[in-house]
Amino acid sequence: YQHDVGRKAIEQELGNRVETTYVESVPEADSQRAIEQLARTGHGLIFTTSFVFMEPTLRVAQRFPNVKFEHA
Repeated sequence: YQHDVGRKAIEQELGNRVETTYVESVPEADSQRAIEQLARTGHGLIFTTSFVFMEPTLRVAQRFPNVKFEHA
């Protein structure tokens, strides 16, 4: 919830200078596909916010070295 509050605050502060996307209720089994889809569609900074997404995030990050990944 707090990550989404922060995302909305960034949109509020920066307006059209930034575009954010969020994906809600991603099952663990589908997490790597969802993270990879974000990387493939041009997202330059991807936050993953569930403990079970750590390994899928690392796998995707290895294939997309120009994308920044943050895991909480």
